[in-house]
Amino acid sequence: MKKLHKKYLIDVVYDVSLSSIWRIRLFDSEYYEKFIISSENLDGLSEFNTKVIKKYRLRYYVYKIEGDIPEKDFYYDGGVYFRFEAIKFHEIYDYSFNNTKVR
Repeated sequence: MKKLHKKYLIDVVYDVSLSSIWRIRLFDSEYYEKFIISSENLDGLSEFNTKVIKKYRLRYYVYKIEGDIPEKDFYYDGGVYFRFEAIKFHEIYDYSFNNTKVR
């Protein structure tokens, strides 16, 4: 199960980072307010990710974080990081950097 969460994380990061539904939800949320991506919450995700998440029962958190990320060297004013992590495996995580002007 851990390998599957790791394998498909980048696809989820990509989908959520491009989805206006998710972008608005995250931009309008409080910092560190966690949202669950699971078979019960698939709005705005591609058909591919919808099938994979349902098939393997994958579950991730996504939330907006403040400031820059030590392991990432990209930041500019007007942007915000989203953190994605497997719910059962917190060591499996990734980030996306998002322009708050693009909803």
